[in-house]
Amino acid sequence: MRARIIWMHCMLAGCLIAGWPGPASVSQTTTVVEKGAKVQLGKCEITVTEIYFWRDWMPIVSHPGPDGGSPLHAKIRLRMDNSRGDANKFSFKAVVVDANGQSYPVAPKVLPNFRVLPDDVANAYRNYDEKTKEDAIAKYNVEWDGALKSGEIRAVELAIAEGPYLPVGSLIHMQITWTDQKGDSVAVKTPEAEINRTD
Repeated sequence: MRARIIWMHCMLAGCLIAGWPGPASVSQTTTVVEKGAKVQLGKCEITVTEIYFWRDWMPIVSHPGPDGGSPLHAKIRLRMDNSRGDANKFSFKAVVVDANGQSYPVAPKVLPNFRVLPDDVANAYRNYDEKTKEDAIAKYNVEWDGALKSGEIRAVELAIAEGPYLPVGSLIHMQITWTDQKGDSVAVKTPEAEINRTD
């Protein structure tokens, strides 16, 4: 009888561990992407490729919440595939959504993407003076202004640093509404992911 009870407890523990959500990871993101975090806006396909949420408890937190931690931070990577589309320009707005469906407006910033620089420019960039650096950033759209050329495929990384003070361990997602230059819009729902804690 005792052996049977121990066996049942082991089975229950195994089921709980198998079903327990892990931290936000690329593999988790990929699974959800396959279930629909990919949308079409005109001829441009927008795909969420990675997402990470965290709050910080480093020794100095500039805007601590009631629990002493920072506001929510997030990084979201997307792939903008305009390989079959004409030149277009996109804008976006975003909200964080908690497990209860409560929405919190956020203002993501587009991070610079130095990978768009040609190899010769990227190799010489460190030695450029400030004016030449500024010219290269503008010429190659390193600080993305929302424009995509006809046939362009671009990796876009969004970041937030002043999100809501949601509890660590909460499952949340972001909804990003993209609008093209014609005024057509589509909402991209990111994978649901856990808020991590950094110290």
